[in-house]
Amino acid sequence: MASGRWSANGRPDWLREHRDRVSDVVMTIFGLEEGAVYRCWVMVVLEDRSKHSFTLDVSRRDFDRLRDLSLRDVVSFAHRYLADFPSLDLDPAQKESWKRLMSGDVD
Repeated sequence: MASGRWSANGRPDWLREHRDRVSDVVMTIFGLEEGAVYRCWVMVVLEDRSKHSFTLDVSRRDFDRLRDLSLRDVVSFAHRYLADFPSLDLDPAQKESWKRLMSGDVD
């Protein structure tokens, strides 16, 4: 199904190529399409720990048949996801303040 600038046909060629290496799959709803269709965001982790995501339209009926993650699994997945965000460097004034603090040269 496609609408406007979005296309949520999944990635069938990619899945065929990588299906034997899939370690984890998480899907979450981020929109509602026409009829009884959810627009979902699919996150796939491969055995080499690489992460991939794509959109996918899923019928409500099919989505409701999927198992829910346990709270432990949700927290684990969130930690893995958040760990991939690079930290921003401190601003120059912050770096200088930190250096002074670490050297014990604090006013």
